Order: sequence, then C-alpha cells, then structure tokens
Amino acid sequence: MRNTYLQIKCFYLIIFVIFFNISFSQTNTFQIGVLAPPSMKANFRAVPADYNNDGYADMSVKTSGGYWLIDYADSNPNSPNNGFGSWDASYPEYGGDDAIPVPGDYDGDGKLDLAVKTDSGLWLIDYAIDGFGGWAPLINFNYGGSDAIPVPGYYDDDDMTDIAVKTDSGQWRIDLAYNGFGSWDIDLTQYGGHEARPVPADYNNDGITDLAVKRDNGEWLIDYAVISAPNSGFGGWEEIISTNWLADTIPVPADYDGDGFADIAVKEGEKWKIDYAGDGFGNFIQIYDQYGGADYYPVPADYDHDNKSDLSVISLSTGSWLVDESITGLGGWDYNLLLGNYTDYNYLLGPTLSYYYNDLIKFQKVKDAYVDFLVAPDIMFSSNNYAKIYAYLELAKKSSLKVFLSGYNIASYQNPDGLPAYKQELLSRFKNDLPTGLDQAVMGIFLGDEPRVVDYDNVKKWTDFFKLNFPENPLYYNLFPRYWDVPQNDAEYENYLNTYINANETDFVSFDHYPLKNNEPFKTDFFYNMKVFKDNLGNNRPFWFVVQSHNGIFGNFTTAPYEPKLKFITSSAIAYGAKGLVYWSYVNGIDEYPSTYSSVQKVNRYLKEVIGPVIMTSEHIATLHKSDTYMNLGRPFGSDELVASNNTGVIKDVNNDNILLSLYQKAGAISTDTEYYIWVVNKDITTSAFSTTLSFGGQYFRSYISPRVDSYISPNNSFGTIPKLFNTVTNTTTITIPELLPGEGVMLKLIKRDLIPLENEILSKTMNKAEAKNLKDESLTDLSFKIYPNPAGDFINIQTNDEITSISVYSNSGQKIINFEKNVKQLDIRNIPSGAYILEIKTKNKTRTENFIKK
Repeated sequence: MRNTYLQIKCFYLIIFVIFFNISFSQTNTFQIGVLAPPSMKANFRAVPADYNNDGYADMSVKTSGGYWLIDYADSNPNSPNNGFGSWDASYPEYGGDDAIPVPGDYDGDGKLDLAVKTDSGLWLIDYAIDGFGGWAPLINFNYGGSDAIPVPGYYDDDDMTDIAVKTDSGQWRIDLAYNGFGSWDIDLTQYGGHEARPVPADYNNDGITDLAVKRDNGEWLIDYAVISAPNSGFGGWEEIISTNWLADTIPVPADYDGDGFADIAVKEGEKWKIDYAGDGFGNFIQIYDQYGGADYYPVPADYDHDNKSDLSVISLSTGSWLVDESITGLGGWDYNLLLGNYTDYNYLLGPTLSYYYNDLIKFQKVKDAYVDFLVAPDIMFSSNNYAKIYAYLELAKKSSLKVFLSGYNIASYQNPDGLPAYKQELLSRFKNDLPTGLDQAVMGIFLGDEPRVVDYDNVKKWTDFFKLNFPENPLYYNLFPRYWDVPQNDAEYENYLNTYINANETDFVSFDHYPLKNNEPFKTDFFYNMKVFKDNLGNNRPFWFVVQSHNGIFGNFTTAPYEPKLKFITSSAIAYGAKGLVYWSYVNGIDEYPSTYSSVQKVNRYLKEVIGPVIMTSEHIATLHKSDTYMNLGRPFGSDELVASNNTGVIKDVNNDNILLSLYQKAGAISTDTEYYIWVVNKDITTSAFSTTLSFGGQYFRSYISPRVDSYISPNNSFGTIPKLFNTVTNTTTITIPELLPGEGVMLKLIKRDLIPLENEILSKTMNKAEAKNLKDESLTDLSFKIYPNPAGDFINIQTNDEITSISVYSNSGQKIINFEKNVKQLDIRNIPSGAYILEIKTKNKTRTENFIKK
C-alpha cells in the first residue's frame, strides 16, 4: 500500500484501523478489511457571532448532529484565551448537514437569533427574545434548494436581518423583514452562475449590505445599495475589481481595519491577502503568512471587541480553532482551541438515526461487501480531535466493526522515548478515560504501514510500550513487498521479514504485493514473496495479505476484466495459508465502480462463508505448483514447491501446468478420520481449465467439492459429493473437476479412515483391525441383537442381551448428531431430520454399528 503517513502535514495525527467485532486471536472468522475506507461527514460548522450582545464575537458551531453550541467570550481582559475553552450553551435539534446555519437579528431587537436554511427550501428561525430551544412558527415559503446559497444581510435600513439567497442560475432574491417573511420582495437576475460566489458586505459604509460576488477568474464585482431607492438601488454591477485570486482561493470580506468599510480579502493556501478599502480597491495588498493550509477554513470575526475583524481559522479535520487578534497586532496566533478535546462526540452524531444515517449507510455499504475492518480512514488523520475519533468509534460499533488505534507519532515511527506526554495521552484517551461503551469498538494498536529497516528500533520501542501498558490489545503492522527498492537481494529482504515478523513479534502482520497493473508485466516475484512471508510467519499467527483494488491517483490496478484477476490473487493467498485479506483501496477503487464492488462482494462472501470455515480450523500443510510458468519467470520453483517432488503422501499429480494446489488437514468428526482439504486454483487469468484431473495417494472413504464462487448462494455452504475412482493396483484415487474459470479456486474434501470398514463402509470409532474383523464375524451369528423398526419414525428400539454403555447417532458424512444415555433401549429420534444415519452402540463386550433410515 502507499505510505501516506509522512505525506500528511499536521501535528499528531490520529489514525484508525477498524476491525470486526471479535479479536482475530479469539475467533476462527476469516478476516477481510479495506484501506482508504469512506470518510465520515460528521463534523463542526463554525458560526462565530456575538450571541449575547456584549460586543465580542463568541465561538460557536453547529454540528452535523443538529446541536448549536456556544462558547461565550469573557469581557475580562485577564481571562485566558478570551474565556474560550468549553461550551457554555448547547441546543439540540437544529437540523443536520443540510441545515446551513444563518444566525441574524431577524426581529431587530438587537439580539442574534438562531436560524438555518435547509436544502429543502425551509428558513427556520429561533428568536432570542423568548429564549432558544425551538423554532418559531414555520414560514410558509420555499426559499430554494441546495443551489440557493443563503446570504442574509441588512439589505434595507430597518436594522432587521433580511432573508436572501443567491442561486447558481444567477438570481439574487431578497425577502425583506419589514413587511413579514414569506415572499420575495426583490428578485434580481444576472448575478453569475455557480462560479460567482456571493460575498455580500457593506463595502461603502452606509449601513446597508451591498451585493457582491467573487468569480473564479479573479474578478470581484460589487453592486452598491442605495438607501430608499427602488430595489434598494440594486440592478447591475457598479465596480469590477480585477485580481489574481482564482478558484482555489476562499473569499473572506470583512472590516479588518475598523474603518466601517468591508475590505476584500481571500485566504489562499496559508496566506491571508487583504485589499483594504481605505486606499481604494485594486492597489496595495497586505499579505499575512502561515495561516494554515487547505484544511484550515477562514472564520474572521471581532473576537476582541476592537471593532476590527480578527484573523481566525478552523481545521476541518482536527477541530482546532485558532485566533490572531488584531488588538495585539496581526502576524501570529494568540490562542488555539481544540474543540475535539472538550466536545461530547454525541453532539457530532445527533440524538437520532436521521442525523447520522448518511454516515452509517457508508459503513453499511462496506459491511455489505463482507468486509470486517477498515484501515486508516483519512478522516482520522487528525490532531487531538477526540470528538470525531469517538464519533467514528461509535459508528464502527453500530456497524459491528472494531478499531485498531494508532497515531501519527506511532505510524511515522517517531522515537517514543521523547514523547512521554503523548504516550500518556494515548493511554488516557483510549484506555483509562474512554467513554462508556466505546471499549466495545476498540480492538488494538496499528503500528504503521511499511516500516523500513532504519525504523526498527523505534517500532520495537512502541511495541514494547504497548505490550507493557496496553497488553489486552493486539498489535499489527503491514510490511513491504519484495519489489521494494531498498533490499539489494533476496537475503536482505528475507532478513527484513524475519526481523519484523520474529524479532519484533506482533499479533498480526501482513504484506502487500500488486502483481498486476495496467500496461505493466506480471511481477514474477509474486509467489516467491508469498512463500518467504509464510515461511517466516509459520502456522501459529494469522497471515494477512493486501489485495490490489486501487483505481485512482496511483494508477489502475483493476484493469478489465478485473474479476478473474481478483479471483487469482485472493485464491493464491489462500493457497499460501492466508487467513485474512485487506484491499487497497476502497475509495478510489471499490466504492466508485459498481462492477468492482460486485466482484469484491461476491468473492468476499464466498471466502468468508465457504472457504474460511475450512482453512480457519485446519492446518496448512503444503503449497504446490504443477509447473513453472511466466508468472515465476526467472524464479523457478524449488523441489518442495512442485507437485512432482512433494512428500505429503496425499497429492500425487495434476494434469494441468497452470494449477496451483494447497493442502490443509484437520481431524475428522470421528477420531479415526483424517480430513484433507485440497484448494485447487487455475492460475490462468484468461482461459478456463477443463477436466482438471487430480491424483491422490491411497483410498478415501468420501470425496466432496465446495460450491463454486459464481454459483454460491448464501448460506448454503455445504460441500457436495464428487465422483472418485480408485485404482487398486497403483493405490491411487483420482478426481476430475469439470471446469475452473480463469483465476478460480475450489476446495476438495477427502475423508480417509484408517480402520477396516464394516458393511456399507461403516467404521468403528475405537477398534483395531482384529477387533473389527471379530465384530464383523460376530454380527453374522449374534441373532439376539437387532434394531427395529427400520426405517423408523419417532422411535427406534434396540434388542440385545448385553448391557449398553453408550449410544451415538452419526450422519453418513461422519458427523455426530446425538448421544443417548447408557442402557436405554428405546431411542427418541423425533428431533433429527429425515435421512440415512449410522447408529453406534457400545456394550461391555463389543461395539456395533448399524445403518438406519429416519422417515
């Protein structure tokens, strides 16, 4: 994957890797995750204003969750940070993201009223005169949809805020307050399209708001108001100021020098550029630098009560609100408020589902693709914004996901020895003081992506720190592929793997390798990389593999047709023992492309429901190729990797050079069973494999084949029988798979029993060969024993002169269905389904097996 941690410019980034409900170390679930998951929209929208009429702008936000929060300024000049640092008032139910805050004095009482304009066209007002807490009677009028940008102002001389919008079609519409709201009093046209951003302000100090737009070509156009004239004197541009402030600049007109005239200004990157009205627009421009990058949105206001607008920004990702007060001279921040440190995360989500529904469905879409965890969402690259972090955890919990926590200092491999305060903050925020219930969403610690050799010492220190202080949470990181440009040879790369896998042991580890990219040849170290990673990891820790799914700024890794390539890559990972997958990436890959999403969803469902339950409960024995192909050109397989020279005693041969095989083994339902699972992969990503014949050493009691990925219907993951042939001369069993599509994998199941079978291949659970032969002989002569009726309905009876010590019923596949108490002669079988079964009866003298049918 791409190492994005060092590309992010901020202080302490908090990133997240989100996992499914239960720790992998505590479950047998096949794990699937995605990198670059969807973002969370829940956030703050800054609306600074003087809410208590004391001359100071108060800090205020309206959240995505519908809360209007106010932190009142303190007029005491000795108050730290102007008295800011905690919310003094909170008001719920003011609308979600589609409700744009537009506070103003709509009734002319000198107090600011709370108001929003919704995308559905409502303009809702909560008047201050009777206290905040609910909307005034609804204005029965539609003020336009999302293309009608709210621009309230004082468009006449009555000291009441008027309702107004500027549309993307160029209309400027005003509903004057003096005659009551509910219709347009002024309706103007030709004020520019969506590229003409409205910037109304009092540019000539006459107390009336002038119409103005800033165009993406740099022009700033003003239509000055005229008191008592028709339509307030509006009707066409009177001044056009040419600038080089193009589309990437944010217009921020305000009175920065206190002369009563609005100055034109923009924030461009980290620079704040002001063209003061006093000497006429278009002349000298004052530039202030270091005011935050693109993430920092400008929110100028008079925070210090000197009648001048102060420079101020709020970070859209971190929740950091910084103020440079003009009273102390512009040129540097006077204080920085970290809203995320003291805001309840529930304020961001809202009190009901309707507020966070749009975020939740993003998570659900990922979940519907059979994904269990998310890695490093961009929204979590933030500094101390715990309100958003906790909100993300809450959404994860609601979506049955868990979260691996990390931080910029961890993932960029900073030395923890010099960060005692940061380490304590991590433990405080995510362990000791985590809000109640969010511990259900915490999984562990992500130590970073693709650490280099030179990073090892610091990674080891972070590992030791968390093992000591946060031992209940597992640790995880992702490693480089072989084609990484640092190792000079295989030995150096293998030493890198050994160091990060074994010298610094974490609970989880993965590596990424993208063998297929548009217009590039297949990377022929793909299988080598799989093998050396698995060899270093062994079978005691889960092996995760990162799958290519990116189609964006780093190139196209999903060239059509993508699905055969996806099947091949995921099937190859399974063949090498992978027990989890991570996709890079979800956004810019899976989410935007319906066909890619559909293929990933289908493959994931199949792996989790059909193949996962097998490989998670079985031991990986071997990975074998039939032959060298172009996919490993220059890297011939060793003898231990080839079918022809393998020593498993199970796999003997396969008739197709493009076949990849993997052998798994587990104990069967009956102790004398051995269950072998053979994962069969067609490595050809363009051509189907027909009549693939596999040869196995020995004779097998039963043979089954898994459902195929394209025809699998959830949740019917049962294996079906597949014909087999046994050659008594060569002691070889052969099975033919009719078809494997390009890249497709399918699982065979073989059951081998080591005892001599009785009639109908029913095997004793405990007898040796001699006992089995004796029992078979006895069963022909012991006429005192029988079961009846057969077929049976609700009950089956046992006739025997011996004392029964145990009774068990098995399915024909060898699975134990039910046990009965000893010495019971009538068995209640009403609760088992109709079908054929095996009855095992143990007495003090012998063990018997009988077939019976439940009607």
